[in-house]
Amino acid sequence: MNLREYIEKEGGTAVFYRVVNNPKKSFLKFQEEDEQVRKELVQAVYEKKVPEGVTVLVSDISPYIGETEAVADKIASIVVLSNDPKRAERVMQEKKKQAQEFRSKKLHFLKEDLNDWLEEVKRSGLVKGIILRGDLVDLKRYPSKYSDIDLILLLGFPGNNKGKWNQIKEVIKEIPTGCSVIEYEFNEKGFRGMSKTLKDIRGQWVEIQLISFPDLVKYFDGLKKYIGEYVKANFSHARVLWQEENTASRFLKKVLGRIND
Repeated sequence: MNLREYIEKEGGTAVFYRVVNNPKKSFLKFQEEDEQVRKELVQAVYEKKVPEGVTVLVSDISPYIGETEAVADKIASIVVLSNDPKRAERVMQEKKKQAQEFRSKKLHFLKEDLNDWLEEVKRSGLVKGIILRGDLVDLKRYPSKYSDIDLILLLGFPGNNKGKWNQIKEVIKEIPTGCSVIEYEFNEKGFRGMSKTLKDIRGQWVEIQLISFPDLVKYFDGLKKYIGEYVKANFSHARVLWQEENTASRFLKKVLGRIND
């Protein structure tokens, strides 16, 4: 099936979310199995190879994590394709309005449903800062049902303290919704992040990045080359939810290149 046939199958108008300029990215696989449709969609958005008679509207294009940390892909929050230009405009406005509703709903869940868990995280003595990032706080982007609640926990201990790593994961398991965890390890050569699902239950999905602040500071000079367009764009909109010793603010300033200490 090609893209034009797909649009016809959808009644003349089709909508996609979180379209990355790489047809292999999993967001599109969730929405459409046909590889040819995904390929032509990416070409329509990023290469302007649009089927004749089809209107393509794109809500926004922002940097997105690529094959390496230093090289960014691009991501479009909402893409509307239609045989009718006026209908494409109406649908895009509807989807943008719906995106604001998604943002409000997810932020309300964070504030109300995750409050007790966040307080437990703070009381654990293991965390120095909590940061919210992603399309929920970047007002130039448009959240969807595929958007996570993206949190960073800045840990107050080095990565080689396995006992405390195990302790913080036990605290995280108390979260009242599904979540995945990315554990970052830092050394002289750079870093690596290992992602795994920690709690697989229905509901709002939370992605938690665990970063040892002492290790980040220790190895920061070697990490600077990995801080590219995506990282800076992502963290420039981040929101500090809580911190001790100004840790989260120091972290953001470091990542954005505003301090060297």
